Amino acid sequence: SGNLESWANQGVFLLNMLLTSDKTSYHKNIGWETFTNEVINMENAMNRYSPTITLPDILKEIAFCESGGKHFNPDGSIIRGRIVPEDTGKFQINKTIHSGKAEELGLDLEDEKDNESYAIWLFSIYGITPWKASENCWSK
Repeated sequence: SGNLESWANQGVFLLNMLLTSDKTSYHKNIGWETFTNEVINMENAMNRYSPTITLPDILKEIAFCESGGKHFNPDGSIIRGRIVPEDTGKFQINKTIHSGKAEELGLDLEDEKDNESYAIWLFSIYGITPWKASENCWSK
């Protein structure tokens, strides 16, 4: 029926992709970025993202292209960028560029869930732009 009241009654919070995606500019620069940041800050304060969070399909594809969808090498070390060693983990987030904001959000980019949480934050603000370098892989 499209009625999501039962989800809301269970505490599920849904955020429409139109509000956070760069595919449309209808909602850009009118405050949704601030709202999204606050939601992420609140979620981090309440034990980070729920293990049941569903990544958008495009982020799943990006993770696969960036790191094979893995955060750790077989020896247990964190996957680093082959070309840029500061690129870290499952989403190959550059620590030189992003560690300050990640710390502000209470996230450690070397932690797998935090790397994913920061990728979600990046995507909510900048869309696919941070992963343009691997676009040939994930845009197919």
